[in-house]
Amino acid sequence: MNRSISADLIKSVSIFGVVYIHSSLLLGCNSAIREYLMLFFRFCVPCFILIWALFFEKTYAKKTKEEQFDYIKKRFIHLFTIYIIWSVLYFSLSADWQHLSPGKIFTTHFAGFGWAGQYFFIILFQLLLLYPLIRWLYNNKISRYLSCIIIALLYIAVSYYANHLPSALGKVAQRPFIYWIPYVFAGIALARNQLKKLPVIFAFAVLLIPVEGYFLKSHAIIPIVYITPITLLASILSCVYLLQSSIQIKNNNGRNLISYIGQNTMTVFVSNPLVISLLATLIPGNIFDCDTVAEKIMVPLLSACVVMAICTALSKLIEIVGLKGKIN
Repeated sequence: MNRSISADLIKSVSIFGVVYIHSSLLLGCNSAIREYLMLFFRFCVPCFILIWALFFEKTYAKKTKEEQFDYIKKRFIHLFTIYIIWSVLYFSLSADWQHLSPGKIFTTHFAGFGWAGQYFFIILFQLLLLYPLIRWLYNNKISRYLSCIIIALLYIAVSYYANHLPSALGKVAQRPFIYWIPYVFAGIALARNQLKKLPVIFAFAVLLIPVEGYFLKSHAIIPIVYITPITLLASILSCVYLLQSSIQIKNNNGRNLISYIGQNTMTVFVSNPLVISLLATLIPGNIFDCDTVAEKIMVPLLSACVVMAICTALSKLIEIVGLKGKIN
């Protein structure tokens, strides 16, 4: 029997994109092509937030008010446990022990700057704790539209006018929860079947993300990563279309692999910086010259595939030793 694997497929592609962004230089071969592929994969984290909101709302809506509070508490504790375990690990491996101070430990190693991807936990902590408020904003039509207008203006300001904004905005980067409210709204709307069926053309909206990146680069504008209007719109439209389309795969092996990766994205997410760091000590840099276009495309993809395969194997190892659900 076939079943929709839309969410697992999006999560699988998205986690590969995250790994690509982190690991594409592992074998060398830096180029403009690699940079634009990195821009293309900027839909990954937004799609994770949207899918998180979709499934969170489906469960949250079925609970009483007392149960809703306990549900948020339980999810927060689980997420915080994973965050602490991996943050302590990365802290022990990367800390400059001679120049440590209590303030630096917190602001550098435990505030979203300690390791690649740590900021994602900071975002989720905020969205979890503020979920009742965000949900209230969505439920009230006026506040929902007003929130969308304010956030749209904020996106325009911090992207197209990024060079004229206070440096403090750049320092906190994409961490403030307000940037991610539209994805939560979209997830809630999907969970409630309140979105009209999108035409297939919107599946390709993500192709506009590197186009916007080229425009910003050509005008010497350096926006906050992920916080640009096209990234926002394209990620939502593409993700919503794919989730609405109920994708099915008849091949059992393909379906099982996608489902497995989709269900273990957290392990890949938290472990890929460690795997990349270990591989970097074993592999000499720039081992490929990458003179052709094909090499400039394939070598960074090969780097990501190697890291992805190791992280997926690590997911299986964690499952075998009985740590599944405890550290991932």
